[in-house]
Amino acid sequence: MQTPREFSSDHSPYEQELAYWKKNFRALTDEELIRTFNSSTRIRAWNRSRAAQCNALIHEFERRGWDYSVLGDRYRFSLKTCVVLRNTSLFRFTQLPLDEAFALLVKHLADVCQAHPAIHLIEYNDERIAYRLDVSDPVCIVSLKDLLLNR
Repeated sequence: MQTPREFSSDHSPYEQELAYWKKNFRALTDEELIRTFNSSTRIRAWNRSRAAQCNALIHEFERRGWDYSVLGDRYRFSLKTCVVLRNTSLFRFTQLPLDEAFALLVKHLADVCQAHPAIHLIEYNDERIAYRLDVSDPVCIVSLKDLLLNR
């Protein structure tokens, strides 16, 4: 993978970084692109490189024909919550039907699910998901970012 500095010096540093991110995002699968977006959420730092990365993400979402309106538009773009891709639309986790949210939790807890097949989903929002392995067990909480990034 090239670094932004290896692109032509005829352009500004921002243009070089934008070209770098566009090229790299274009090579990613849909799942890899969503994972890349989700890994960059809830980070408050902002600089030229992050701006170029966000603009390249928007460009790539548009190139793929995705509806990213849940995040805003090309002028106001939110990096607050993780998203899930369904067909050609991005959704916040809380917009998913309960059975899909539960399926993602079960996938995340695959090893645990074999030993505890009766997982109880307590609640979920755009930041975390709460569950119990058994009715008498304490509530377990996993961050949505960790769940979607399979940590």
